[in-house]
Formats: sequence, structure tokens, C-alpha cells
Amino acid sequence: EKSGCSCLAFPSDVISEVAQVVHERVFNEIGGVEHTSADRFEQMVAGYLKLLAQNGAFEDDAFSLFLKENGNTYLLSNDRVSWMPGRQSGRNTPRFIYKPEGPAKKNYNFDTISDSKYTEWISYCCDEPLIERSTFAGISQIIMEELIKNGIAVNIPATADYSVYALDKDRVFVTDDVALLKCDQCGITHAVAKENKEFWIGAPCVRSACAGSFEEDGTSGLDYYGKLYSSGDIARINAREHTGLLERDDREALEVDFKRKKDTLQLWDPNVLSCTPTLEMGIDIGDISSVILCSMPPAQSQFLQRTGRAGRKDGNALTLAVAAARPHDLYFYADPLDMMEGNVV
Repeated sequence: EKSGCSCLAFPSDVISEVAQVVHERVFNEIGGVEHTSADRFEQMVAGYLKLLAQNGAFEDDAFSLFLKENGNTYLLSNDRVSWMPGRQSGRNTPRFIYKPEGPAKKNYNFDTISDSKYTEWISYCCDEPLIERSTFAGISQIIMEELIKNGIAVNIPATADYSVYALDKDRVFVTDDVALLKCDQCGITHAVAKENKEFWIGAPCVRSACAGSFEEDGTSGLDYYGKLYSSGDIARINAREHTGLLERDDREALEVDFKRKKDTLQLWDPNVLSCTPTLEMGIDIGDISSVILCSMPPAQSQFLQRTGRAGRKDGNALTLAVAAARPHDLYFYADPLDMMEGNVV
């Protein structure tokens, strides 16, 4: 989203429908917001969904144990599950809204329906000058109830002590049709889906210390990363091992998959090989454009054989050599031409 080339999108019809019902319920059940327009309630709901998404509150099997074990972040770390990212407390650990089923001790790993990040946003969207804080907590509860009724959020029974509110990831979409908005006071940019843009024009700035509102930004274009992501030739990395430990049939099948031409290439075919010296000689591995050596080879012959695997199609290749902290590698790190131009024995 910070690059401005893609962002999350929520169904606009659901936002409008939820906002209309919330407006009616707040007017009838809570009161005190008679001067807040229907448009403001749409902004309220759109921002509420945005906050849930930014906090990572999605229903997913990866979070099941985390939710049942009081939000223990170890259960989401790569210390336990190797494919998970490293933990950064307060930055990449999800913050779900939980609802205690009884007089339970507060769980600081979850948010409540009256947490300040949600109630403050609701307060920014209300046009009344003086409203009790409990009113915003009540509105927050009504918004969540209506989101659940419309299926964009779900109530997950985690334990006997509490349940958890989360977004249904099947109702949230990624789009590259993005509108860039700008605060008319502080100037920060805000990327939203064009499908949801109508809810954000005139909405309060998301910065707590700013009293501005968002307007469409016709001057800001995509930054470097936005242009790269939008127009660059990006491919998913599918890495495989090529070692002498593989059976011959498996190794030959891997080589065939790796050498496929673009017209027959499949998305799941390997495009990166992690190799032992099995590729030094005698194997046709196709058109390689880059080679990375994880250490300095023993001698010039191995260096030329390994780096020579790349660039056979058009003579152009990128070769990187990583010098380890040992005398052999450091010698050639200081004098690389001695390795590249030395006599081959």
C-alpha cells in the first residue's frame, strides 16, 4: 500500500449497507449523534475495516493456536514454525478484538471493542462537539455486530473464556486499481481502492494529531517501488536443490524442468538451483543468467567452470562471489584478478 500500486479493497455495497443499519441503530439505541450524516457513517465503517486489516485481524488456520493460547506470539514465530517471519513486537504481530465471556482477567495480547484505535476513529467521524467516550464504544460494538451479520467479519469461538472477532479473508480483495489521497493539512498520502474511494473523500485524516481531511491527490504519482511492482518483470522464486544425493532420475527430471523454454514454462517449475559442485562439468543446464558462489572456489579451474555455467546464450551474465572470513577467500577478495586471470591447472 505504501508504494501506491496495490491495496486491500472491501465490497462497497457491504460498506454502504452496514453504514445505513449502524446509523439507524445508533440513532435509536444510543442517540447523541443526530448531527452526524449518513456519509460520515460510511467513512466510519470504511475506516473501521481498514483498521482491522492493518492490525492483521484475519481469520486463518495459521492463527488458530495463537488465538486459543491467549495470543502467545511465540506460536507465530519462526522459532516454532520455520516459514513464519521473525517477531517484531507491536509491528507484525496481529491484534485481534476479543470478547470475554465472563469476568476474566484482561488479556493484553488482544484489543477490546472499546480500544482507543477504534473509538478514536469513530470520534473523528462524529460531528458532535461533546460526546461521552462510552458512546463511541457502543458504536464500535454495533459496527462489529453488523459486519458479522453481513459476513465480512466473523466471530471465532477461541476458548470457553473468550471469543475473537476477525475479518473473513474471502470477503477482502487485493486490487491494483488504486486511488491516492492526500490530507489537506498534514499532506500525508493514503492509498485506497478506487472501489472504496467515495468513502474516503472528505474523511478525517488517519493521523491522531491532525484535524485535516482527505482529498484526491492528482499530483502524486507512483514512487520507484510502485513503478517497479506495476511494470517490472516480477516472477515467483521456486528454488530447488541439485546435489549428488539425488537419485539420477530425480536429478534429470529437475534439469528438464529447469531448462523449459518460456512457451512451455509452468509457474511451479524451478528457476533457482542451489548446487554443490555437481554442475561444474558435463551437464547442460540451459540458459542461466546469474551465478552466486557461496564461497571462493579452491582454484581457477573450479572458478571458471562454475561461473561459466551462466551467459552461454548471449555472452552476458552476472556472477557474485561471497568471500568467507578465512585466509583463502580473503586472499582472493583482496586480489580477485588473480582468481579470474590466473593459469588454469
